[in-house]
Amino acid sequence: MSKPGESVVSMDAGRASDWLHLLAFGCGLAAASAILGAVVGFIFRGRIVAQLIASVIVSIAFFAVLEWRLGGSDEWSWRYPSTSLAYLFVPAVLLIGAPTLFAALLVGRLCMRHKSI
Repeated sequence: MSKPGESVVSMDAGRASDWLHLLAFGCGLAAASAILGAVVGFIFRGRIVAQLIASVIVSIAFFAVLEWRLGGSDEWSWRYPSTSLAYLFVPAVLLIGAPTLFAALLVGRLCMRHKSI
C-alpha cells in the first residue's frame, strides 16, 4: 500500500528471452561492423585519415542499409524529431560506428607493423 501523495509505478523490464535476443542482435551487429572495419583497415593500410573517412562512410552506409531493410515506418516521429534522432543515433554510434572505426585503425596498424621495407 502506498502513502498518500506517493505514486506507484510498476516497472516491467520485459522477459529475459527478449533481452537475450536483443543482446545477440547487438553483438552480431557489432561483429559485422568490426568485419567491415577490418576490410577498410586492410584496404587503407597506414593512411589514418583515409581510414577515418572511409570508416565513417562505411558506417553511415551500413546504418542506412539496416534502416532500409529492418526499420519500420513508425520508427521516426515527426512530432519529436530530436528524440527520434537520439534513439537512432546513439545505438548506431555504439554498435556500428565505434566497432568499424576501432577495427579499421587496429587492422591498419597491424598491417603497417608487418610491412616489409
